[in-house]
Amino acid sequence: MKSILFIEHCDINYDLDSLSNIPLGGTQSVLVNLFNYLIKKNYNVILLSKRNRLTVGKNFLNLPHNNDEKCINYYLRFLKYDAVIIVNVSHFINSIINTLIDISNNSSNNILNNVYYYIHHSYDQNDVAYIPQIKKYNEHLNKKINLKYLFVSSNQKNNFINYENFNNYFKDYESNLLYVLKNSYSPFFDNIKLNIELVNNKLNNPSLIYASTPNRGLDLLLKFFINKLVKIYPNIVLHVCSDFKVYNSSYLDNCGEYQNLYNICKSHPNIIYHGTVNSLELSKIMEKSLILCYPNTYLETSCITVLQSVIA
Repeated sequence: MKSILFIEHCDINYDLDSLSNIPLGGTQSVLVNLFNYLIKKNYNVILLSKRNRLTVGKNFLNLPHNNDEKCINYYLRFLKYDAVIIVNVSHFINSIINTLIDISNNSSNNILNNVYYYIHHSYDQNDVAYIPQIKKYNEHLNKKINLKYLFVSSNQKNNFINYENFNNYFKDYESNLLYVLKNSYSPFFDNIKLNIELVNNKLNNPSLIYASTPNRGLDLLLKFFINKLVKIYPNIVLHVCSDFKVYNSSYLDNCGEYQNLYNICKSHPNIIYHGTVNSLELSKIMEKSLILCYPNTYLETSCITVLQSVIA
C-alpha cells in the first residue's frame, strides 16, 4: 500500500470527519475530501500539520509540527512515503527540498520525482511570493529536484504563468510539471435533491445567502440589500454565513469594521446571521436559498462556495 505525505500549516485542528463538525476554509475542505478519496483507493495518508495533537485513524496519521522546521525535517527522515505534497508552505520549502535530496542521496528512495507543491492561493498573495526563490535555490544544488506544481483551476494556473513579478518562473517551467487538480465540493451537497416542491418553495419564499469571510464583499452586499432589495421585496431574507473563525482568525472578528457588519446583520429583521457554519449546515441553508449573493472583492482561484451553490 502506497503512502502519500502532506505538509501544511493551517491553524485549524481538523481530521477526516471535520466537514460535518467544524467550519473549514476552502483549502482544508478540499484536503479532507482528497484524504477520504485516497483512503478509499487504498492509500495511506500522512498529514504533517500545525495542529497541536496527534490523530490516528484507519490509513490516516496526523502528526503535529507546530510550525517547527526541524520537526518537519525529522518527520521527513523518519517516515516512509511514496510521494510528498506540500500545501502552501513556501517559507519551509527550500529546507524541505534540501532534506529530501539528502534522503535520496543516502537511500534508494527515488522521492525526488514525486514531490508536489499544491497551491490554493492566488498569484498575488503573500504566501506565494517566495516561489521564485525556489528556482534560485535549486540552481545551486548538486542534485536537482523536479518539483511539480498542482493548481486548483486552469485560470489560476494561467495567472501564475503570466504574473510578471515571478519573472517568467512558470513560463520557463516544463509544462508537464504543471498540473490542475480541480477543487471538490462537500459530499453533503450530493444529498440535495431538487424537486417541484423545493423549487416552488424557493420561488415563493425567496432567500439569499452570503457564505464567505466578511472581507470579500459583505459590506457591499449589505448596502445593496438594505437600501435596494428590501425596499422592492419587503419579504426577502438574507442568510449570512460569515466570520473569521473558519481560518482560526477570530481576533479579526473583534475589529470595529467587522463588528459593525455583524451588528447590522444581527439587528436587521430581514437578515439571519449564522456566523461560519460547517459544510453539513451550509448545505441545508443553501438547499432552501434561491440565490448566492457574492459581490466578491477578492481574487478567487476556484471558489468552492460557488461550486456548491450551483449544486444547491
